[in-house]
Amino acid sequence: MNTEYKKILYETLEKVHQSIDNVEPDELPGLVHAEIEILTTMENGDQQMRFLNQTQYQTTRKDKETLGRKIKSIRFGLSYNLADFGQLFDPPASATNVSRWETGKNLPNKKRLKVIADLAGITVTDLLKGGE
Repeated sequence: MNTEYKKILYETLEKVHQSIDNVEPDELPGLVHAEIEILTTMENGDQQMRFLNQTQYQTTRKDKETLGRKIKSIRFGLSYNLADFGQLFDPPASATNVSRWETGKNLPNKKRLKVIADLAGITVTDLLKGGE
C-alpha cells in the first residue's frame, strides 16, 4: 500500500473518530462499520505488499538460479572447466565468479552475458528469458 493512500486512510479514520462525539446513537453503527472497513483495507493492503515483496524476491532468486543452470549447461556443452570458461571473458572471470553465476548467487554483467549467449549460439534475451 503506498504511503499517500495510507495517509488518506489514516485521515479518514481520524475523521470517523472525531465524528463519534457528534452523532446520534442510531448513526453510531454506521461509523463503527466505516472504521472496521478502513482498518480492514489497511491490513489487507499491508498483507498484499508483503506478499508482493516476497514474490518479487522469490522470482528474482528463481530467475538467477535458472540462468545459473543455463550457464552451467553451456559450459558443460563446450567441455570447459570453471577456470577455462572464465578465461573466455575480457577481463577474465575467476573460477569462483563462474561458480557463483552457476549457483545463482551472482549474475554476470551485460558484456559477459553477451559472450555466454554467443558461445551458446543464442541471443541474450533467450539466455535470460528462454526455457531451461
